[in-house]
Amino acid sequence: MQLIPMTDAEFADYLAVTTPEYAAEHVQAGNWTAEEAEEKAYAQMKELLPEGPRTPDNYMYMLHVDGETEPVGLIWVAITRKPHKTSAFIYDIIVHEPYRRRGYATEALNAVADKARELGADSLGLHVFAYNTGAHALYQKLGFVETDIIMKKPL
Repeated sequence: MQLIPMTDAEFADYLAVTTPEYAAEHVQAGNWTAEEAEEKAYAQMKELLPEGPRTPDNYMYMLHVDGETEPVGLIWVAITRKPHKTSAFIYDIIVHEPYRRRGYATEALNAVADKARELGADSLGLHVFAYNTGAHALYQKLGFVETDIIMKKPL
């Protein structure tokens, strides 16, 4: 798996597709209303990536594998540096539909873990929505453990 830095054009495409999907995930999870979701999603992306793919300590990669002419997906990881701890957090990982179920997500997660180690991180975290049971199972298989669980009850 090769991690190739995302270009400005790829970043624009990413925002155009992913931000509405992210908004819909928050609606499905019950966090936001449909009316407010897209605006909140775009605001959150602007806050996290004020300089787009060149935002300091954020690494946005297209996923390339031998034998494929197009990227098979993408991954975004951010590094947080504190006086006695450096951690990495995966904000997004996408394997495009035609390339799923080939082990590319596993390869990408392992490659970004190596990259995070190179950048000085001593841990790698991510978020998964509770309804995404397939991703949850993959992350557990790769050694991720739950650190916080938020639960809610509809009234």
